[in-house]
Amino acid sequence: MDGDRGPTLSGRGVPRVPPNMRSEAERQRSFRAWPHTCRTVSPAELARSGFYYLGPGDRVQCFSCGGVLRSWEPGDRPDTEHRKFFPSCPFLQVRRGPPGGTDSVDGQILGQLSGEEPDRTWEPVCPQMAGEGDRLGSFSTWPRYANGDPQQLAGAGFFYTGHRDHVKCFHCDGGLRNWEQGDDPWTEHAKWFPMCDFLLQVKGEAFIRSVQESFFSSPETS
Repeated sequence: MDGDRGPTLSGRGVPRVPPNMRSEAERQRSFRAWPHTCRTVSPAELARSGFYYLGPGDRVQCFSCGGVLRSWEPGDRPDTEHRKFFPSCPFLQVRRGPPGGTDSVDGQILGQLSGEEPDRTWEPVCPQMAGEGDRLGSFSTWPRYANGDPQQLAGAGFFYTGHRDHVKCFHCDGGLRNWEQGDDPWTEHAKWFPMCDFLLQVKGEAFIRSVQESFFSSPETS
């Protein structure tokens, strides 16, 4: 399955998602339009993991972080894929803590979605890959069949995970895979993980905003 484009952001950096999707029951109801051909993953499990149906096809979005996933494959688990592509999701962080009622979880998430600017952290998730040379070195086993130039990928903050064409950002831990010919690493970084501080430091807010606006205004995303 693929991580999809990053969340649509409001002016204050908060994902634009329907507020009623904080409710698991509402998320489950959103899957009434789930295609009958998408039998590789359970809508109930998707809703439990924070996702609601976005469409078209099998695209789902997290109500908390705004992350979008698609192209589900047999054996994919929503929780696992959620953590893989959007490890900093507030909903996931809360679920890792001591068990509590659904109301307490929703209350904490509501604080993240109410328009308050989230605290930013400038500490990389993988400090051992903070050097571009170290990241480039991780591509020594990059498959010959894989699209994507290792030097460009490393420059954009990504290192090779050692599995197929999967890469991760050393700073935000965002993971990307299934690279296509012509994909630009910086653009993909800004498209999927617009809140990454490394991305912001290097490319600037104007670049990120431009990528987000051009991508989300395209006919494919309407």
